[in-house]
Formats: sequence, C-alpha cells, structure tokens
Amino acid sequence: MIRKRAQFQFEGAVCLVTGAASGLGFALAGQLYDRGADLILVDEDKDGLDYCKSTLNMASDRVWTIECNLSDPGSAEHVSDYLFGIFDGLDLLVNNAGAAIVGDFLSTPQADFDWLMSLNFETPIRLIRSFLPSMMDRPGAHIVNIYSLFGLVAPAGQTAYAASKFALRGFSEALRHELLDGGPSVTTVHPAGTHTHMVCHASTPNNTYTNNVSRRYETLLTSSPEDAASDILRAVETRRARLLIGPDAHHADWLQRFVPHNYWTWMKPRQALRCE
Repeated sequence: MIRKRAQFQFEGAVCLVTGAASGLGFALAGQLYDRGADLILVDEDKDGLDYCKSTLNMASDRVWTIECNLSDPGSAEHVSDYLFGIFDGLDLLVNNAGAAIVGDFLSTPQADFDWLMSLNFETPIRLIRSFLPSMMDRPGAHIVNIYSLFGLVAPAGQTAYAASKFALRGFSEALRHELLDGGPSVTTVHPAGTHTHMVCHASTPNNTYTNNVSRRYETLLTSSPEDAASDILRAVETRRARLLIGPDAHHADWLQRFVPHNYWTWMKPRQALRCE
C-alpha cells in the first residue's frame, strides 16, 4: 500500500539548491527563505551567490553558500561534507544546476558532450547518493529534479542536452517508484519557456547550422523564474510527482503522447526561441 504523505513543511527545513546564483535557482532561494527555510546555496559563481544573499537581505545564520564546480566528480562529496558539518540531515534537495549545448551531433565535440552529461545527469545522481541515506530518516524529506521541455521531447540541435535530461528523467522516475513506500518523495519538473541565464547563454559550436539554431531557439521565454519557482514550491508542498510549467510543456507532452514518432514535424515551426 502506498503511504499518504503529509504536506511539506518549509519552516525550519534544511534546503539545498544548486545553481542558486541566478535565474530559477535564485528565485527558489528567495522564496524558500521567505518561507522560513535554512538554505545551502551552491553555484560556481561566487559573486552571484554573494549578490543573491545581499539582494534578498538574507540573514547569515540561515544561509550558507558553497562555491563549487558541480561538473567535478568530487563536488558532491565536498557539498555533503560541508552540509553535514552544519546540520544533521537534509530535508529538501533541489537539483537545479545545469547547462546547455546547442548544435548538431557531429559539431558537438565528445569532450563537450561528456562534460554536459556529467553536470546535468551524473551530478544530481552523486548528490542524491550522498544525501539519500540521511533523508531516509527524515519523514518529510523531498527531492526535486529539474529538467526542461527537452526532457519530454528531443528536438534537432539538442542531442547532448536532450540525452542528459532524458537520462535524468528515467533515473528520477525509477527512484520515485523505489521510494513510494518509504523515504523521500520525488518531484520531476519540466519548465518550458522560462527566461534563465542557462537558456540565454547556451554553448553553441560556431557554424552556420548551429548559429541559425541558436538564433531561432526558445522565443517562447514567457515564464518568469519567479512564477516557475512558485509553481515548483507548490508542487513540493503537495508532494506532486510531476510538474509541467507553461503551455509549451503541456503542448509538448501531449504531442509526445499522441504522435510519438513524428512530433517534431508538428513542433518544428514553433521552435524559434531567442534570447535578446
């Protein structure tokens, strides 16, 4: 029998957010702080982390920051050692950090492909492996893995990014099924059209095809990070298993379900995403 889980309680919860220096992570940090959580904020951008703390007027006794390159395989151990030096466990893990590479497969160097898989796929797994044993002993614990629209569909020019997000989605769904009768609950999040630093600064190999793709990609940046963060925290509070953010995520999900073999034919005219 699957147990019914109580709502997540943010007040006094220990919450770790990766990619917290900008965009969605920044918005999540601010809203978690406002809800009374104690925060561990992780990013490689030290200035961004400092700006986050000062801009949001965060008290030093409730917020700790870790400057860390999460693509480094040893980063998860570093982060967990830091957290356990302050707290005896973790209540909420938000795997938000990520990067994107826009370009056709043959123009994407293998080293770049491997780096993206390490950051987007392997890093969340390492962090979950580090924290899951302690989270098993905290009845209200919760894990959030954030993908994108391209964890639902795989467009041309996104082989590396889609591969990393599809892999994380499969892992997350299997983990959620393993934990249904004990351990933390898991929410998978698919935002679409959210204007973030990662989307606007995706790495792009310099050739005609990829330059055209990057100029067209993601014009549908209509959702603000603040709105997306609010949706995510509501999903955490209610233990929602999956969250689609924005009409384009719902559109992509519908197309993938009903025309799984040729959804790209329907989506291609809509994929004109741009960062100005």
